[in-house]
Amino acid sequence: ASFALERALTVDPNFIAARFAMARALYASGTYDLAKAEFETLKQTNPPASARSVIDEYLEAIEERTASTRISYYLEGGAGYDSNTNGGTGDTNVFLPVINGTITLTDGTAEQDFYATARLGAELRHKLSEQTLFRMSASGGHREYLSTDGQELTDYGVGAGLDYTVGDDAFSFDTSLRRTELDFDDYQTLFGITVAWQRTWDPTLRSAVFVQHNRNRYIQDTDSGNDSDLSLLGVGISKALDEDSTTVVSLSAYGGLDQERSTRTDGDRTLVGLSVSGQKLLMPRVQLFGSASFQLSDYSRTNALFLRERDDTEVSASVGVRWQPQANWLITPQISYRRNDSNIPLNEYDRLDAGVRAKWQF
Repeated sequence: ASFALERALTVDPNFIAARFAMARALYASGTYDLAKAEFETLKQTNPPASARSVIDEYLEAIEERTASTRISYYLEGGAGYDSNTNGGTGDTNVFLPVINGTITLTDGTAEQDFYATARLGAELRHKLSEQTLFRMSASGGHREYLSTDGQELTDYGVGAGLDYTVGDDAFSFDTSLRRTELDFDDYQTLFGITVAWQRTWDPTLRSAVFVQHNRNRYIQDTDSGNDSDLSLLGVGISKALDEDSTTVVSLSAYGGLDQERSTRTDGDRTLVGLSVSGQKLLMPRVQLFGSASFQLSDYSRTNALFLRERDDTEVSASVGVRWQPQANWLITPQISYRRNDSNIPLNEYDRLDAGVRAKWQF
């Protein structure tokens, strides 16, 4: 596009729309020094306030991308409604084949409540070279339910990663460690490693292959039977439906093995999944996004109470809007739904979460 725009500007140097498109094209191609010069020229034309704000955002993004080291912070708050705070089943009467009778559940069934959330985080990005980027992040957050007791979640963790880009190929390596507290008691530690390869085939098409390994450990002895190691292999593709990438759809598929570390009630688990997501720019500062996923899980051990091997089918969907009223503010209303069907009734549940988050980046 820059070649055609350059010809247009040669004919008419005051063609502002072409100059703005030229600056965007140079930015998209990574020619940041020339893009910066074009945006600075546009600022001298006394543009409207809305256009000036967009130009300033591009100039700030160029500074971020060209700086060798950048540290950023964010503070986020939110509120919403959760239809199933504890992920419990909605059935109070469950038939147990082992006793050939029905029991009535008095604990662990689904509870609904409103909640408030808060999160603080920081990220460091350091360019080791033109091709290599080092990343490090840390964050902590809390979800407080207004009336339900015992389901308050607090988490904090760190992550580090390395990106290496050569031509159309980008390779990344990420590690993360996160600890979770439930009702302010130590609950869970999750350690993960992800290796990914992404290739850009053209400006509108990208593919990815990733390998992931997670170690899930429960801190209390009463929960340690659920310890497991989850290994996944996945592929994905992302396609922009228009040249300016205002509409993008992505599809991914994965499979893996979730191995027990001690004697888990249902044994090892094999799983396969498929997910689709998309995003569309509705206005310069408003983006619509959504996703849907489907996952099958097959466990290896016969459940002693229900006398069968557990099989689960999980579906989930979410939709939301990202609104950026100012360069460093992001407002995100979102609604999500998840349902898990299982041949073990205690593992069946559905959950609706509707809320809004406000994020301030500084």
